[in-house]
Amino acid sequence: MSSDDAVLRTFMPDGQITAMPAKRSKRLVLLDHVAQRFEIGVRYSESDVNRTLRTVYEDYAALRRYLVDEGLMSRKHNEYWRSGGTVDVDEDAANPPRSLARRDIDQASRSQSRR
Repeated sequence: MSSDDAVLRTFMPDGQITAMPAKRSKRLVLLDHVAQRFEIGVRYSESDVNRTLRTVYEDYAALRRYLVDEGLMSRKHNEYWRSGGTVDVDEDAANPPRSLARRDIDQASRSQSRR
């Protein structure tokens, strides 16, 4: 079990934040986990953000401020979007079959040689 898992198990034993960690490093682990509830590239209204955060922490406004202050979410004109944090990479997308990758490289090379 990783130290991140231990932090999450301590502060979110049942999927709800029981207390906000005082230590920043532990708080960042928790905030990163929460930020993953928001899709990258999607803009959310403040009410949508509040609704999502309310499912994990009673003081959703404080949680929202933590996410913005730590750079995990950005805000402009009451619109929010994910701007940081860990991203899960689909293993298949990260490692395409060699034949497919080779074909894409060959096509790109042919396109450049025609210029």
